[in-house]
Amino acid sequence: MILAFETAAYRGASLALLEGDTCLRQIAFDTPRTLTSALVPAVQRLLAEARITPAALSLLAVDCGPGSFTGMRIGVAVVNGLADAWGTPTCGIAQFDVWPQPAAQDQAQLLMIDAQASHGAHYQLTLPDGTCMRGFTSYAALPDVLRAAGDLRGVICSDRPLDGCDTQGWREMCAPAPAGAEQVGRVAAAAVAAGRRGAVAPLYLHAMQYARVPAPAC
Repeated sequence: MILAFETAAYRGASLALLEGDTCLRQIAFDTPRTLTSALVPAVQRLLAEARITPAALSLLAVDCGPGSFTGMRIGVAVVNGLADAWGTPTCGIAQFDVWPQPAAQDQAQLLMIDAQASHGAHYQLTLPDGTCMRGFTSYAALPDVLRAAGDLRGVICSDRPLDGCDTQGWREMCAPAPAGAEQVGRVAAAAVAAGRRGAVAPLYLHAMQYARVPAPAC
């Protein structure tokens, strides 16, 4: 069984318990400001309702960001703490990983997550040759990110309309990522099956940080 945590997304937090492809239970949090005190009791309630013990869990999965600064830190801290206490393996995923993938493999793809108060977006640009870049951009500087793709054209997936941005022939889709911890658990399970167990550490992609250092490869 997989216990999955979604705390990084700006849209809200949730917990999910999965067995194979089946989501057994999910809890959504309506008051993210109380997440620090509510998360661990919610985990205890979820396991009690499912009548299982921590020993039945094969994986703890968590969205490590980018996203809510406080939310991702809470999720990462709780998952690492529970992993230490229970001896359960973990898998961290990036929020980008739950977004739709391009139908055509020869297309570039730009995923953008609105960074809210930072007045810009976290982005992941994947080129057809597999090159992948992540970072932060203001919306005014978006053409610079697009130019990194050269003459290629592809798909932009964003959780907000890119009004006023010259996407220069890119096909724009304002399509939010699938919501909730259930999708986090599914993505993490696929990653583990493929031998890619991501570290459980915050993925910040701060505006200030990425003004000074190059964005890392994915």
